[in-house]
Amino acid sequence: VTHLQSVEGSIFKIKLSEEENLKMLERTDNIRGLYVKLADRMHNMRTISGHRTLSKQQRVAEETVQLYVPLAERLGLHEAAQELKSRCTQVLSRGPR
Repeated sequence: VTHLQSVEGSIFKIKLSEEENLKMLERTDNIRGLYVKLADRMHNMRTISGHRTLSKQQRVAEETVQLYVPLAERLGLHEAAQELKSRCTQVLSRGPR
C-alpha cells in the first residue's frame, strides 16, 4: 500500500523514511494508505513494551508525536490523536533519551 516501485514492473522498491512515505501518500490522495499507516502505528504504540530497549521505544514515540499525531488530527481522528499522544507521553517520560 505504501511503497513506490522504482521502475514499473520491477521487483525493486524505493525505501522511504516515514515522513517521506506519509507526504507521498498525502500528495497522491491515497486516504486508505494513510489510514493503514495510522492503524499500524496505533498498534505499534499499544504494543511498544515489546521493543527491547527504552531508547528504541522513545525513538518510535518521538516519531509518532512528530508525524502521526498531527496526521490523525488532520484526518479528523481526534480520539486516535489523543490516545497516541498519551501513549507517547508515557514512553517519553520514562527516562533519558
